[in-house]
Amino acid sequence: MAQMWITMGPQHPMTHGLWTLRVKVDGETVVDTEAELGYIHRGVEKICEARDFTQVTPYCDRLCYVSAMTWSNSYIYAAEDLLEADVPERAEYIRLLAAELQRLA
Repeated sequence: MAQMWITMGPQHPMTHGLWTLRVKVDGETVVDTEAELGYIHRGVEKICEARDFTQVTPYCDRLCYVSAMTWSNSYIYAAEDLLEADVPERAEYIRLLAAELQRLA
């Protein structure tokens, strides 16, 4: 059987997402893989340089329509660590609940 490339990923191949994994197969045997990264680069880093940390969160929400909450949470966790901020336990539960609802959607 001839070798062929199959596009795989955590999303449907016809939609954009964070990355795509190309898999080279020979029959049912995986021969090679290539990860293609950087699909969501929009110059956000440069845009955020002129803003304070509270103004960056809306940009994080728009990085990927599939997982907006994940990007916001990642940014907020990093900002809180840098600021050594104490986060109420209730806020942690609300974030966890929102992330789980996003995952299910």
